[in-house]
Amino acid sequence: MSLNLNSCYLQSLLSLAAILLLGAGAGHHTRPEPAGTNRTEVFMVAHADDWQLFMGDVAAKAIRNDKRTVFVYTTATDAGGEPAYWQAQERAALASVAFALGRLPADGVDQTDRQPLRVSCIDTQVMERPVHRCSIGPTVSYFLRLPDGNLKGEGFAATGCVSLDQLYNGRTASLTRVDGSGSFGTWDELVTFVTDIVRTEAAATGRANEPVRIHAPDPDTSFNPKDHADHRATGRLAAAIARTSGWSLTQYAGYSIANWPSNISAAAFADKAALFMAYDRMRILANPEWSTYALLPKPYSAFLSRTYVRPPDFTGQSQ
Repeated sequence: MSLNLNSCYLQSLLSLAAILLLGAGAGHHTRPEPAGTNRTEVFMVAHADDWQLFMGDVAAKAIRNDKRTVFVYTTATDAGGEPAYWQAQERAALASVAFALGRLPADGVDQTDRQPLRVSCIDTQVMERPVHRCSIGPTVSYFLRLPDGNLKGEGFAATGCVSLDQLYNGRTASLTRVDGSGSFGTWDELVTFVTDIVRTEAAATGRANEPVRIHAPDPDTSFNPKDHADHRATGRLAAAIARTSGWSLTQYAGYSIANWPSNISAAAFADKAALFMAYDRMRILANPEWSTYALLPKPYSAFLSRTYVRPPDFTGQSQ
């Protein structure tokens, strides 16, 4: 598929999403929740496009209800590529957040003054370790910039063939960030570090006892089979953090949902499609060859019409 044809297809999908959103009762997804449901919502994912694809409708609702919404991206989504590639991934992820806030259309520029997306980003310190933090409105995003682990956790040669999965299983001595800003020597170090990020952001609301809910990939292969190794490792990270901190955890299925029945409303599909299109369009603006959707349009389209959460009564067998 040529770039021009793909761009037209992307625009048609976004138009369809907008039509569905208008015609399917968008208020269902923007209605404020009842009193007493204030909490910090944390979306902990491996890659820059994971939350849009697998839990985008849930994230959109949290953002539009003015929840304290925190995004934690464990890997750089670098695919062993150059810095410009993973830096574009970060900008694309932020474009999705801005779109959910109603500030950014899918062409990547502000709708009111046609200026490039403006966010506040700093390199801050957490537990005396540097981390890249960006804020837009009531949301914050943390980019850990750990190496992309590849589909099965084998990693990429450019980053030493290492991965989150290997750190979890003790098969690598350390995991160094792709920007060279530091490394983690053990899995427990990473768990403690990310726990402190979440605790700090939850405390920033000024309500010390405000509950926290973490949204993350499900690492259990009996519910979520054939998923990316980075997804499973990030799911294990989220589960460890939720368990030790007493926070709520909602776990989502990943790649396998492409073959499961569609299960969300037209409005929820519209949310997911628009968020993903904002992400993908920003990548195209960085480099016309970097469209994620163009690589595998069929499964990506399927992801957008499905959101599967592990049932409360599910008893897993494999972590």
